[in-house]
Amino acid sequence: MLTGALLGAISGCLKAYRNVNEVISCIMLNWISLYLVNTLLTKVKNPTSKDTYLVSLDADHVKKLQEISPVYAESVIPAGTYSNQAEDVLTVGVKATIIANEQVSEEQAYTIVKTIFEGKDAITEAHAKGAELDLDYASSCGLPYHAGAAKYFAEKGITVETK
Repeated sequence: MLTGALLGAISGCLKAYRNVNEVISCIMLNWISLYLVNTLLTKVKNPTSKDTYLVSLDADHVKKLQEISPVYAESVIPAGTYSNQAEDVLTVGVKATIIANEQVSEEQAYTIVKTIFEGKDAITEAHAKGAELDLDYASSCGLPYHAGAAKYFAEKGITVETK
């Protein structure tokens, strides 16, 4: 959570002091975060000096975390993902989410969501994770949706909570 707050603060400062669009800066900061996490995970996957291991959560703790915030999603790291990991590891993750404030127009938010979901094949070609894009899953992030995003979901027969 601290990392998210820090990234939000950076984006806010860029907006306040340099008038940088916060949506663009958040997207760029997400890519930087992704690179850093990937680098850290590479170190876990290929430890050089110490044995490393992952600690699995139990279902009760996952449920408690989800009660604290519905943003948390149960996730399983499959066995063999990392060296010396013989069993699946139960953990939580945070759904990939784009946060937009009221300065993002309904048309802009609609276009972003539509482009992502209707561009799923192109995204998947660029990265295998694109295949996991799912409207039903995306409609359950636990936060209120921008009116533009809600409009796209409604076109697909899905009702989401708006602010």
